Amino acid sequence: MTSEELAPAKAFGRLADATRLDVLCALDAARGRSVSFSDLRARVGVDDSGQFNYHLSRLRPHFVEKSDDGYRLTAAGRQVVRAVAAGRFTADVSFEAFEHESRCHRCETPLRVSYRDERLRFRCPACAREVLDVGFPASGARERTPPQVVDAFARFSYHRVAGVRDGVCPDCWGSTEGWVTDEVPSAVDEPAAVVFECAVCEGVVVVSFGGLAIYDERVRRFHRDHGVDPDDGYYWERPQCLSGEFTTVESTDPWRVRVDFPLDDVVCRARFEGPNLVDVNVG
Repeated sequence: MTSEELAPAKAFGRLADATRLDVLCALDAARGRSVSFSDLRARVGVDDSGQFNYHLSRLRPHFVEKSDDGYRLTAAGRQVVRAVAAGRFTADVSFEAFEHESRCHRCETPLRVSYRDERLRFRCPACAREVLDVGFPASGARERTPPQVVDAFARFSYHRVAGVRDGVCPDCWGSTEGWVTDEVPSAVDEPAAVVFECAVCEGVVVVSFGGLAIYDERVRRFHRDHGVDPDDGYYWERPQCLSGEFTTVESTDPWRVRVDFPLDDVVCRARFEGPNLVDVNVG
C-alpha cells in the first residue's frame, strides 16, 4: 500500500478559496457520480475556463480525482464537505447551566450541565465540584436542545470508547494503541486509567477502567441477571467510571487492575492486564 502525504499547511492552503469549496460542494451534490469539466464549471458559476481549471488543479489529487468520465470527490474531499456542512470549524454554540436528570455518582443530586468552547461541564451543586469536563464538537450541539445535547454526548462517548477499544481511531480511523497511566484527569478520582493514542493523527482518548468494563457483555449480563438494565442511566452516574472506590490496582509492573461491580451481596470482578480486559468472574 502506498500513500502520498500533503503537508497540512499546503492542504489547508489549497482549500482557502470560496470557489474551491464551491467545487467540492458541487461534486458532493452529484452523489458519487462523475461530473464533466463543463458541467462542473456551470454548476459552480465560473465563466473563465482557465481560471476554473486552475482552481480545479489545486484540488487534485487529494480532494478531487479525475477519471475518463469527469471529476468526483476523494474520501478527503468528502470529509471536507461534511466538516463544512456540520460547522466543525465555524460553529459557535453554547448554553448556560441547566438542571439535568442525571445524578451525581457520590450524592445522587441532579447535576447542572453547561456547554461552552466545545466542552460539556457537569457540576454537582451539593458537592460543589465538577463531576465531568469533556470535549464535544459544536456540530453535535447544533440544532439540539440542551437535554438532547447531553443524550447525543452519551452516544458519542459510547462510540468513541468502542472504537479505541477495538483499535480504531474515532476521528481519522487510524489504528490505536492503549497503555496504562496513573496521571488521570483531575475530575476523575481514579488511581489509573487507559490512554489510547492514534498512530496516524496522534489523537488521544483517556478512559477509566470502569468505563471500559461497563461495556463488556459479561459485565452487562451480570447486571441483567440481577434485575439492573445496563442501558438505564448515563455512564457518569456509575461510580466505577469516575471514582476509584471500586477500582483496585493490584500491580504496577506489570499493570494489573480490578474493577468491582457489587449487586445483591454478589460481586462481578473485571480484571485487566495492562489496557486489556482479560477476565470477568462473579463471586
